Amino acid sequence: MRALCAVSQEELEAGSSSTSTQPAAAAVGSDVGPLRPLTPPGRPGPRLFCLQKVVECAYHNMSRIRLVWGKLWAVIAAQLVGASCHPNRRVALYAVDSLRQLIAKLLARAELVHFTHQEEALRPFVAVLRQCDEAPVRELAVQCIMQAVSSHPWGLGSGWRMVIRALSLGAADGSPAVMAQTQEALQLVVDALYTVSSTSSGSTPVNSTNTIGTLGPSSVSPILASMVGHTNLRETVQAILAGIRNPTHLELSISAVQLLGRCAVRLAAYEDAGGHDEVPGGAAANLPAGVDLDGDYSWGLLLRTLADVVQKDHRPQVVNAALEMLFGLLARYSQCWDAAAWRVFIHRVLKHMLALPPQLAATAPTAVLEAAATAAAGGTFAGQQQQSALAGGSQGSAAELQLLTTTLLQRMDRYYPLLCEQAAIIKPAHKVELVQQLAAIGVSWYQQTSVYISTAGIKALMRLAETLPQTVTDAAASQHSSSEANAHSCNWGMLLNPIGAAVRADVELIVVLARQQYGGATQQQQQQGQWGSVGSPRAAVAAKQGVDLQQQQQLQQQFNGSPLGPTRYTAAAKPPAASA
Repeated sequence: MRALCAVSQEELEAGSSSTSTQPAAAAVGSDVGPLRPLTPPGRPGPRLFCLQKVVECAYHNMSRIRLVWGKLWAVIAAQLVGASCHPNRRVALYAVDSLRQLIAKLLARAELVHFTHQEEALRPFVAVLRQCDEAPVRELAVQCIMQAVSSHPWGLGSGWRMVIRALSLGAADGSPAVMAQTQEALQLVVDALYTVSSTSSGSTPVNSTNTIGTLGPSSVSPILASMVGHTNLRETVQAILAGIRNPTHLELSISAVQLLGRCAVRLAAYEDAGGHDEVPGGAAANLPAGVDLDGDYSWGLLLRTLADVVQKDHRPQVVNAALEMLFGLLARYSQCWDAAAWRVFIHRVLKHMLALPPQLAATAPTAVLEAAATAAAGGTFAGQQQQSALAGGSQGSAAELQLLTTTLLQRMDRYYPLLCEQAAIIKPAHKVELVQQLAAIGVSWYQQTSVYISTAGIKALMRLAETLPQTVTDAAASQHSSSEANAHSCNWGMLLNPIGAAVRADVELIVVLARQQYGGATQQQQQQGQWGSVGSPRAAVAAKQGVDLQQQQQLQQQFNGSPLGPTRYTAAAKPPAASA
């Protein structure tokens, strides 16, 4: 077989050297349309006689024992992969089609327990997709994989890993035709996830499959024993993620996000029947200190993948599709999530879902004080604040900042109320962390220099305050038996403490600003000799801001007579200490 492959290689090299040099565009060809021969008229192309004999010898030697056939297949597969990467498209397509025919017969053979030949049989397609430069050849390779999955789903066995690895390469391909074909093949792979035989006995053919979720819990063990699909959730999600990150075709990236929803459907059906997606084997034993595996399996894997898309993808359409999928999973399957999935959602998903980008991040209090000092020296504080917010947080144009702000406000207005509703219905063990995270998000928005973002943060906190009474009641009812549990249960302090700290910081900032403005106004008026006409430090600040003194006195009188005025805090009006 080695000698025959060597002669075949000589024929292919001799034929490729005899062809004339053509322009690059003609050599590569187009992705669509009829195939054109690459050899000029009147000159022979590469001979395929020995390559045909290699395929025939492989076909007739498949009945040998697995050990002998494994050695033969190593030589044959290397020759066919090399021919698939031949510059002549006719040779490359013939080699890929020969691989398809041989693998179809290989998959018809039953796989032994200690000899898994399906994985080695499908490995050549991975090499073709990685090494071939012709888009039509790669597209044909994906079609062959798709045919193998659809025709032999019960005979792949260990070959599922090679199928998913090959589709990962196809999903990241730069050709839209290859990527579209890969999306169709990935749908078959997702549908085969956690698929089992319809019966554990031999009365029904093994290729009649059914979803594991449609069968009763009493037959879980026989079903798991008769698994004909695959359980490679992590590899499947990585292949889908490669398609989402492909920048060549926006619509295909959005459709790849929908495949993650189909994975969630299969996972929910699998868990309903009693199955459970475990931590990757050996990962927990070799885990470094301080590293967790919450996002490496089960629901945490899906949530972490969607969070990565929301955080790292720069296309708004893809981000919106990922957000819709996240909240779809939250609304439909949140009752199925374990503690690890909730940790991923609270500490990873929420952190990136409503986080403010650096372009809109709030300026530090020191920057605000510097702007106020500039305003005190000459100019309005509001104008300097707007200029610092635009100049310090943005590297793009004002129109881009406005569009980004509008998108964030729409996201907050749509998703924050849904999160508040979830805080009232989730399990008490996760309510505390969720409420704390929501309060932190609202306070972070409130502390921004932008009026619109700060107002949205105040509205979000008010919405959380409306939901909190029900959350506190449910948590108290479930944790009333333990004083230690009550110390960590939901209470108003989780909302009031961060708000109080933010308001306290604002009050301190206002005091500093007032002192700076008062000092600047005092110095300026002393130079102009107008201090005697002002009469008080408060009037100096009012004069600096252009406020009418008479109008300010009227407002002060109205405030003193209101329920929020100073009379409320007299000794007679103070509430009792017990109810304070």
